[in-house]
Amino acid sequence: MMDMDGGLGGPAPDAFTTGSKDGGPGSGECSPPPKIVVNDDDPSETLSDISAALRWGREVFERMGIVRVGCTSSGQLKVGRLDAHGIMTAVYDLTQVVRRKTVPGGEVTYQPCSLPLHMARLYLSATDRGLPELAAISRSPLLSAGGGVLAVHGYDEASRVLVAPMPALDLKLEPSKADARNALMCLRAVIETFPFADAKTVKDTTTGLPLVDPAAPIGLDESCALAALLTAICRSSLDLAPGLLVRAPAISGAGTGKGRLVRLITTVAFGEPVPAMTAGDTRAELDKRLEAALLGGAAGALLDNVNGRTLKSDRLASMLTEPVLQIRPLRASEVHQVTNRMFLAITGNGLAISEDLARRFLCVNLDAGVADAEARPFPEGFDELIRTQRGALLSAALTIWRWGQIEKDLPRGRPLGSFERWARWVRDPLLALGCRDVVEVVEKAKASDAERQWIGDLFNLWHDVHGLEPVKANSLHPTVLKRLMPVGGSRQNVVARLMALDGARVGGFVLTKQEAVGKWGAALYRLQLDESAKP
Repeated sequence: MMDMDGGLGGPAPDAFTTGSKDGGPGSGECSPPPKIVVNDDDPSETLSDISAALRWGREVFERMGIVRVGCTSSGQLKVGRLDAHGIMTAVYDLTQVVRRKTVPGGEVTYQPCSLPLHMARLYLSATDRGLPELAAISRSPLLSAGGGVLAVHGYDEASRVLVAPMPALDLKLEPSKADARNALMCLRAVIETFPFADAKTVKDTTTGLPLVDPAAPIGLDESCALAALLTAICRSSLDLAPGLLVRAPAISGAGTGKGRLVRLITTVAFGEPVPAMTAGDTRAELDKRLEAALLGGAAGALLDNVNGRTLKSDRLASMLTEPVLQIRPLRASEVHQVTNRMFLAITGNGLAISEDLARRFLCVNLDAGVADAEARPFPEGFDELIRTQRGALLSAALTIWRWGQIEKDLPRGRPLGSFERWARWVRDPLLALGCRDVVEVVEKAKASDAERQWIGDLFNLWHDVHGLEPVKANSLHPTVLKRLMPVGGSRQNVVARLMALDGARVGGFVLTKQEAVGKWGAALYRLQLDESAKP
């Protein structure tokens, strides 16, 4: 059930729970598993038994077909799609199958057997299989407005989310602002060795390494890192949330700790780092990889080493702004609706993002300030230390979140598109504790977008030459035309470029088009002042 603040339904603040309970994947009920009776004379009876047995096991769900949730060697939950043979295996693992036979004399007997393949196929083709729907797997606690935290392992029917096993949490029912400040100090201490580009640093008296100065105001890059950590933890409980972009200088950015920062964030949020993938050579290839991660129930995805390029992807943009996506699985003809709760992270050196993606990412800039950043050591056993301290770090982050939920007079930062609820859950509590408003990074990303800069230069030149007067395409001044079409082009190419810029708002201007009047008239293009850009 969706609450008014946009989070998934969960317990009230006084119903905080943690640990484990019966009902998680593979645990089944306290009662013995129901047997499956193979009855060729009445297959519907057998199909009903299969459904009852799979529901009892609580590890088989509907998710664009039938899927089974199992545990990896590290104890993490993983989703696998089942075919008819998979149904047979699941049934074998969960319960006993018997065949009913009537022997001479009319006596009915039950003999152990395997589930026939044709019965598994019949069940797979059924339209109503009676299985619970799996919207997502939450590897962090389920959160709800008002401070509710559900950290019990099992399937939550209200949200259709399967909650993974959690470490023990130490979380007050009503944390104070002092508790939230202490929690923030705890999180800052964990990331103090990262070379945030705008951070003031001090030297560690033991190692001599530069550390973020805890006494200095929190910088924008560190603020974005802290916001990304809370975002990852809250992601399974929010419809929408921005992604994370960690980048470093193009030449000396290797070894600055971009991947390590993402591993830290996702280990605290999900219990293990999200797997890294490359962006591929084409947008289509990138889209397929992102969709495969989403269909597989991944908590997050990391596009690693996207170096020296401007990233554009329609699927990437939609995954950050759409709570439900239309996806056609590989080798399938049907298009399915998939609930999107995946945390997205990207790392790269000299990486830029297009304007349409700029408002969808928190951007952390790392710069070690040395030519050979790879030689800069991190504390030994850092990754393992984060894994062992996950419970304490998760508790600290949730303390900040819960304080923000119960605080009545929390100041609000600047709006950020469709991420209003995320801003209330993540950005505003951190802002109240002294972090920078991470929306600032969006404005910086827009300013650094190459295409946006080109349009801004064009509009400034246009205004200098033509002012705010309407102009025909074939009447553009040669200097404006040269900026618009650097390599030249036909009149049709010029018109096509102008039509693509119709409505563009950059640098305080907006280009508008006035349709042609009459059969032989020509369209007029006019630069106007953008009233929406005024403060």
